[in-house]
Amino acid sequence: MLFAEDNGTLEGKPIDDPKKMHRLRRSGCKGWRNKQWHGRLLAFLEIISEDSAYIRVPLAPGHNMLLSSEPVLFTSPVSTKLPDISDADGEEADESTLGRPEVEGADA
Repeated sequence: MLFAEDNGTLEGKPIDDPKKMHRLRRSGCKGWRNKQWHGRLLAFLEIISEDSAYIRVPLAPGHNMLLSSEPVLFTSPVSTKLPDISDADGEEADESTLGRPEVEGADA
């Protein structure tokens, strides 16, 4: 998980302090459970695949490696002691994590 400071740009200002980044990961992500991680990972895969069935990884000019953008599904025989009591949306109230950001000037 990477964090950035809001500086008015889409990317944000990178945080170069490893201790601060560690604290943010420990505090900002500690309440996320499987449902929240699942949604975030699917959103990330959609963004990096650019609406394709594959993630294109450039290897050399004119040569790409194609990776499936679909996650591998499995059932784990272990879980946490904490019950999964969140509804389907869980803590997701932040619009920036609920879908792709709107691009200014783009037609819908």
